[in-house]
Amino acid sequence: MFVGQVIQLPSGTQQATAVSTPVSTWQEKADAIINSGRKYVGATYLFGAATTRTDAFDCSSFTVRVFSENGITLPRTSGQQANTGTEIPLSQIRKGDLVFFDTTGNGVINHVSIVVDSNTLLHAATSTGVAFSNYSNYWKPRAVKAVRVIQ
Repeated sequence: MFVGQVIQLPSGTQQATAVSTPVSTWQEKADAIINSGRKYVGATYLFGAATTRTDAFDCSSFTVRVFSENGITLPRTSGQQANTGTEIPLSQIRKGDLVFFDTTGNGVINHVSIVVDSNTLLHAATSTGVAFSNYSNYWKPRAVKAVRVIQ
């Protein structure tokens, strides 16, 4: 059966049209992005890493890579990525959202992470390379912005 296909039924019955369903929900897209990122856990951190590398990442080359593997194009830097999608309150983040941080306290975004759940991030950090991290401890007080690029 194909979307829009008309089925010929025996006389005396009504015709039916196939109904399309969305290819995937935002949750499925977010899961796919997180699964793409999961395969890079353990990769080292390298500031300025090329987006074509898979052995080393910086935070924004990591998000560029895993989102692009799922058909979503992001700009290269965390500052540029912060201006994509739809800004959402930090209190309303959900799986697949991007959260941005000012880790030096100078008012400049210098880190980006992918939300896994309300207490877990997936990112490439200087101290861990690509890893899952607890959002509440170090990161939450430094969060300055969140955007949703998966609708």
